[in-house]
Amino acid sequence: MKFQGLNLLASTLSITSLVNAFSDTAIFYSNNNNQLSLNTNDYIIESKSIAPLVLQYSESVCSQQDSNKQLYIYRVKQLSKGDTTDYDGFILNHVHYPSVDDLHFEISESCVVKYGSDEQDSNANVIIIDVEDDQIHTIDEFLNKGHENLIIQGNPSFKHHKKLKQFANDLNEMLDDYFHHGDEEDAELHKRDEDVDDNEQLEQEIEDDFRQAESLVNGENDEPVTIFDKPIAIAQTNQTKVNNLFTKYQFFTSGIWSGIIVSLLLLSILYVAIQWLGALEVTYSSFEKQVDYDKKNE
Repeated sequence: MKFQGLNLLASTLSITSLVNAFSDTAIFYSNNNNQLSLNTNDYIIESKSIAPLVLQYSESVCSQQDSNKQLYIYRVKQLSKGDTTDYDGFILNHVHYPSVDDLHFEISESCVVKYGSDEQDSNANVIIIDVEDDQIHTIDEFLNKGHENLIIQGNPSFKHHKKLKQFANDLNEMLDDYFHHGDEEDAELHKRDEDVDDNEQLEQEIEDDFRQAESLVNGENDEPVTIFDKPIAIAQTNQTKVNNLFTKYQFFTSGIWSGIIVSLLLLSILYVAIQWLGALEVTYSSFEKQVDYDKKNE
């Protein structure tokens, strides 16, 4: 959850930075083509990158022997690009000013600066003019004045600065509430996990008790079942079991008795038959004719 919150924070800050960058940007023009350390291909250029160019430009103007050379700097509240195809110099469409103080570029100490008028002054090398009316001005409007050395600086309104500050405060409060709510949810989830663990442990103990009871019930001994951990000793009677053929092999007892009965029956029949045969032989001999050998000899 906190990982998602960090992603949200990073995304929000990126969007805020982008909005802040565009809200405090303005056009910048200079007819000095000396761009030593400036990359005009960048879409947004910071004002601190422009400051050395303005300082160098003012030094080049003020160091000339001809005192008639002057640098005009127009700071226009509402400035648009207009048509600048026929003029020398370079234009930066988006120069970012972090604050109002960054609108005031440093001028060379060798220059005499005058503010507030576009009329020529023989005693001033740099003339700074603020155009703060509600009209929209274009760059070519100031180019047509015919100044040899010219800088036209657009001033951002900074009207979104207060809104962005309020937005940042609201964002901080939202993130604080989000993380605080996330901590509460984490604590609730942790508590639920502990409850689940306790329930699982209780269920496991109940299952173990049931298994122990089942093992006691299914035991093959004649000892009484007890719920105590240590069984109570019970007096045992000194009875001995007689192990013989009929007690050891009780499964075959009925068959053995049947076999014995059938065998005795057959033996009795055999005995009767033998006696009958013996009686029959004696009876048969009785039918033989008696021979009187003395009479026969006579």
